[in-house]
Amino acid sequence: MKLIVNLMRGAALAAVLGLSGAPARADDAAANYPSKPIRLIAPFAPGALTDTLARLIGNKMSVAWGQPVVVENRPGAAGAIGTAAVANSPPDGYTLVVITSGHVINPNFTQLPYDPVKSFEPVILLTEIPNLVAVHPSVPVKTLDEYVKLVKANPKDYAYATSGAGGSSHITMEWFKTVAKLDNAHVSYKGGSLAITDLAAGHIKTAMSTVPTGFPYVDSGRVRAIAVSSKKRSPVLPDVPTLEESGYPVVSVEWWGVLAPAGTPLAIREKLNAEIARIMKMPDVEQKLSQIGVAFTGGSIAQFDEFLKDEMVKWARVIKEANVKNE
Repeated sequence: MKLIVNLMRGAALAAVLGLSGAPARADDAAANYPSKPIRLIAPFAPGALTDTLARLIGNKMSVAWGQPVVVENRPGAAGAIGTAAVANSPPDGYTLVVITSGHVINPNFTQLPYDPVKSFEPVILLTEIPNLVAVHPSVPVKTLDEYVKLVKANPKDYAYATSGAGGSSHITMEWFKTVAKLDNAHVSYKGGSLAITDLAAGHIKTAMSTVPTGFPYVDSGRVRAIAVSSKKRSPVLPDVPTLEESGYPVVSVEWWGVLAPAGTPLAIREKLNAEIARIMKMPDVEQKLSQIGVAFTGGSIAQFDEFLKDEMVKWARVIKEANVKNE
C-alpha cells in the first residue's frame, strides 16, 4: 500500500514539475534569443512597402542583437507563397513574416494552404495607411460631393483604377460605390505605381490609391486628392477630408504587421514586439518613413491579435455587402 501511495505521490510531483518547467523553458529560450540568424519573409517583390519595412527592421535588429536578420522576398499568389512558408516553419521565433491587410482579405476569394489566424501568432502591428480617392487635375471636381455628382451623371467616362482586383483599394472603392450609389467600372492594374502613373498621364481619370503611392503625385500637382479612407485625416495630406467627414461612412486602412508561426512562445514574441517598436521609433527610421506618408502604429501583442480578428470579420462583411469579385 505504501508503495502505491509513494508512486502516486511521485507521479503527482513529476506532473507538477513538468508543468512548472514548461514556462521556465520558454523563458530560457527567450533569454537566449536570438542565438542564430533570423529569417524575415517579405511575401512581395523587392521595392514594395513590405520589403522596405522588412529591410529597415532587419538591418537595425541585426546591429542590436548581433545576429544576421536575413530578409527573403518570396512573392506570388498575393502573398500566400511566402506566408505559407512561415506557417510551415518551426515555432521558435527564427522565421517571421511581414504581412499586409491582404492576409485577412485573401481568404474571401481563394482557398489558402493555411489558416490566417490559427496558423500564426501575432507579434506587432507596424502601420496603418489610408487609401485616397484621386482624380486627374483636368477633372472638374474638388470635393467628394462634386465627384459623386459627376460620376453618377457620367459613369462610363469615369472608370477607376486600382493596384489590382481583390486588394484593399479595390474593395474600399467598391464599398464607397455601394454607399454613394455609383456605377463606374473598375480597371485593375498590376500594381499601384502603374495605376497612379496612368492617372497622372491622363490615361484614366480617377483612381483609388494608397497614400504612400499617391502622395508624390498629389504633392507635385500631377494628381488631385479628393478624400482619404481613414478615420482621421492623413498627416501628409492634412487638407484632404476623410470619406466619413464628407458624409460617406466608409472607414478602412491598408495595414502591415509581423507574424510568427503558431506555437511561438509568448516570451519570444514579447521580446520581438519590444525591439521592433524601439526600431520603428528611431528618429532616422521615422524620418525615412514619414517621407512616404508612413507612421508607426504599434501596440501590444494582445491588441494586434484583437485587431486581426476584427479585420477578418469586417472585410468578410464588406466584400459580401458590396458584392466584390476578385476579377
